[in-house]
Amino acid sequence: MTKTRRFVTTLLLAFSMLAVMAIPAKRGVSKFVTLTDGSTVKVSLAGDEHLHFWVDSLGNRYVPDDAQELYRLASDDDMAKSKARLRARTEATAQRRAKKLAANAAQGTFEGKKKGIVILVEYTDVSFTTANPKEQFSRIANEISFAEGNFNGSVRDYFLSQSRGAFELDFDVIGPVKLANNMAYYGANDSWGNDLRPEMMVVEGCKAADAEVNFADYDWDGDGYVDQVYILYAGYGEADTYNKESTVWPHEWALSGSSITSPQMLDGVIIDTYACSSELNGTGKIGGIGTMCHEFSHCMGLPDMYDINYSGNFGMGPWDLMDSGTYNDNGYTPAGYSSYERMVCGWLSPIVVSKGDELSVSGVAPLAEDGDAYMLVNSGNPNEYFLVENRQRVAWDAALPASGVLVLHVDYDENIWYYNLVNTTGRDSYSGITNSHQRVTLIHADNDDDKSYFNSRNYSYSKTTYYGDPYPYNGNDSLTRLSVPSNALYTANADGDSYMDVAIRNIAVAKDGTASMYFGENAVSEGGDGNDDGGGSGDDNNYVLFYESFDGCDGIGGTDGVYGGSSQVGIASFLPDNNGWESQKAFGANKCAKFGSSSIAGSVTTPEFVVDGKATLTFRAVPWDSDNTALMLFASTGASVVPATFTMSTGEWTEYTTTITGHGAVRIQFLPSKRFFLDEVRVTGPSTSVQGISVGDVVPVAVYSVSGTQRKAIGKGINVVKYSDGTVRKVMQR
Repeated sequence: MTKTRRFVTTLLLAFSMLAVMAIPAKRGVSKFVTLTDGSTVKVSLAGDEHLHFWVDSLGNRYVPDDAQELYRLASDDDMAKSKARLRARTEATAQRRAKKLAANAAQGTFEGKKKGIVILVEYTDVSFTTANPKEQFSRIANEISFAEGNFNGSVRDYFLSQSRGAFELDFDVIGPVKLANNMAYYGANDSWGNDLRPEMMVVEGCKAADAEVNFADYDWDGDGYVDQVYILYAGYGEADTYNKESTVWPHEWALSGSSITSPQMLDGVIIDTYACSSELNGTGKIGGIGTMCHEFSHCMGLPDMYDINYSGNFGMGPWDLMDSGTYNDNGYTPAGYSSYERMVCGWLSPIVVSKGDELSVSGVAPLAEDGDAYMLVNSGNPNEYFLVENRQRVAWDAALPASGVLVLHVDYDENIWYYNLVNTTGRDSYSGITNSHQRVTLIHADNDDDKSYFNSRNYSYSKTTYYGDPYPYNGNDSLTRLSVPSNALYTANADGDSYMDVAIRNIAVAKDGTASMYFGENAVSEGGDGNDDGGGSGDDNNYVLFYESFDGCDGIGGTDGVYGGSSQVGIASFLPDNNGWESQKAFGANKCAKFGSSSIAGSVTTPEFVVDGKATLTFRAVPWDSDNTALMLFASTGASVVPATFTMSTGEWTEYTTTITGHGAVRIQFLPSKRFFLDEVRVTGPSTSVQGISVGDVVPVAVYSVSGTQRKAIGKGINVVKYSDGTVRKVMQR
């Protein structure tokens, strides 16, 4: 293939954005609060500027009461009213913002030198603690290679780096100006958990600064609107502090969305879009640039990449400024832009690899050092694609949790972007839109998106596995239809197949941090030419022999962090992917299975699968509540499993690995002492022959389900069959 670069302008022209953006609460902000009944409880901060609250370990939500420094349980009405207020804000300004990013990128608005404005404001009762704040924040915003204290660069440095030298910001820092009221007047929370009047802070700040500046200087594209106004207020912000609820939560919004303000006309231009953040972080130091870069990026039109409903979706996590990467190194070294964000801003043209192309690349520099990115587009849906980028701990990515090659799965939908639901799933009650999956997220090399560690009661993770996100990981150096995870698509490609047209193999990172990989055919199975699918194990002869996700189980318990304590946990219908499971007591939990009852041990036996020699079995398990943690495995006659004894961890999912030895059909029995949850049962090993069909002189050599699991025979439904002449066909068995 000839290396060609093209910018996907159709994606830019389709791009739309929601007007109301915010920064997520910093994880780990906790405190003890006193309730109106006199009791105390430990709570953690959750949410963002639009909807935030304190939550205890049981999932109870608390909001400030009218009484001084007391809290009460949040009612359903509190939450409903808060969401209604958010929606009112959204509707008022979304239409104008919907076209902003696409139009600006297409016109080259994010190129060249641009003037920005930062207005320093202080309240009647809170002043800047920083000596000479105008000089200090001018340096933080503008100074080349700013490195005082914990800083690793200025805001100007950050955007100049992300744009590869194309976009240079020069901020006019004005003030401090004194506002008319105290901090609580603007930032105190109402009974719904929303700041009272942050927009008034903006109006007052702009009017006070008008004598010193010409706001027309900040209209980048001549449309009569100031492209951004940034307010930096004295003191703390609410997103990363435990006892500052009278402060303003950093956010981006528009004055046109407020019921108490309207857009301001100053110097012949309209001020509407604004963003704001605080002088100090939660430790009382001058905050890093992460929040400012995040909120300024909203002014440019970028969406939030975190799950705004806090339901446990991964989003982009610490790998992205528009998610929790804002807080990397406490904001002093925020994550760099992803290849997606660079692309939609007009700063990166990915190398497109299409169906039929073969491309071997090496020496791919890190994205943070101006390396290439690669784009694999679904031939059946141009809005769905993979982006492949090399992320190393260098430059602005120095504080990433790990290094390696990231694969982003993007599935653009105009309405989803419009309502800022990019990585928020489920039905949105206001718009009526149902988002069935995350739209810009990672394909995790370890096949673990951490959702099983998310506790929906207190909005926290028992652990995270960020180190397993990049490729290669633990021998997994490929992304194909048979790898684990696979390169499955949300919508079928042009051939009606559910996998990306192009596979990625032999992903490697050299000692100098450069990456190499091979892009080529995404066949069902291949010979020994060095391009075999490895089942995610790195072994050219390994295939997925059996896989069970239990994702059809739709109950309570297990992956939602609930392991017992209620009669409603683990009682839903048992709906596995595969027929043939045997157990006296089998139930559905939250995308996992629960086996056993209070009186009957949860013994369960898998369906048959075929093994030819040695195979690897992996599974995830956790005991019920405080039940005994012992778990034993037994293989059917003629086969063995070693090791066969395991100790589960109470209250925490653990992945276990063991080896099966046998020839022919095998079943595995799981025998716990009592009840347990089971998930992600996978067997990988050498390919086995297919039984049951032939086509003239041509015989089948392998058969798979549409999800890529190898079968020992044709099963009901659609089968993907490879024949001895090399052809691959779909076979329907009724």
